[in-house]
Amino acid sequence: MTVGLVRLPGTGERDAMADSLPAPPMTFTARTTEDVLALVPIVLGFFPTDSLVLLTFSRATNMPVGMPAGGLRGEFNARADLPADVRDVPAVIEPIRQAVHTHRPQLGAVVVYSADVELGRVAGATAARLLEPERIELLEVVQVDGTQWWELPRTVRAPRRWRPERHEADITAHPMLAERIFAGHVVLQSRQALVDSLRGSDPVDAAAVSAAVVLAAERLAGHLDGWAAAEVSTSEARWLQHRLMGGGPLSVEDVGRVLALTQMSSVRERVCRQLTRHVALAQLPVWREVVHRAPPVVVGEAAAVLALVAWLAGDGALAWCAVDRCQEVDPDNGLAHQMALALQHAVPPSAWDLAGRAS
Repeated sequence: MTVGLVRLPGTGERDAMADSLPAPPMTFTARTTEDVLALVPIVLGFFPTDSLVLLTFSRATNMPVGMPAGGLRGEFNARADLPADVRDVPAVIEPIRQAVHTHRPQLGAVVVYSADVELGRVAGATAARLLEPERIELLEVVQVDGTQWWELPRTVRAPRRWRPERHEADITAHPMLAERIFAGHVVLQSRQALVDSLRGSDPVDAAAVSAAVVLAAERLAGHLDGWAAAEVSTSEARWLQHRLMGGGPLSVEDVGRVLALTQMSSVRERVCRQLTRHVALAQLPVWREVVHRAPPVVVGEAAAVLALVAWLAGDGALAWCAVDRCQEVDPDNGLAHQMALALQHAVPPSAWDLAGRAS
């Protein structure tokens, strides 16, 4: 079963970025259920648990996932936490149905990650029922419990004595997954590991960065009070843009200066306006490091920018985690709110290009 092509941003030299553009996208063709299962952690960046995942594809061989042609129509990938109560399954799937209704992908695959056979059966059948009117052809509706997978019935009225035919689901050595990991693509063991990657764990570094933020803010305040404030602001914005494109690792002083500048709305907005999808791919490792090392008191704005950068780079899971990190300390952050809406409605990164041309 060939379900279509998936093209994902290439990593190539991503850790050493310099000022170069990212490597060309890598392309995968999913022919079997195991191929689909291998694509899920590649797309999400982690191995999901207790989740319902929808991958969508196009029949056109030149239509990559997440990069649709023709406006906002195209493919996307979605994940939702499974509820504890089967009665709550429709509410969990409804936002995914709305995204399908908006973007009208042609083909899809539903993967339910749960050891609860009954919950998985209801989740798969409910997804099939809710998505049927949207004219998306579901090529797969399967459940995975970590070590095995099985097909799910597409109606809730399956026989009470239904027993699934199980298949081995060890994809850790799958060629597509191995290829991506070899190319430098990081696949974490869980979504919690992705969340934790945005939180620092070195108290010595945290104290040093806090001091560096204070020093940088004091220096900026002294310069920005003078007659050349606009010129200084422009100069600092240029430094920030250059540093963001320079890759890592960052010194303590660099992290402090980036965080101090990120608090300035004029500088922050200028950096955001200069973002493209290629620039976002280059800046993503730097923003991740900044947020990881940021003191809680100043992490909000940096996390909001990371959400935007991750979304543009095609990493929706990281973008969601960055939104959550921002809203923990700054629940009213405007950029984080906008990014949450974009992610909820599966708005593709190409919308950023369209908005730029429109303006």
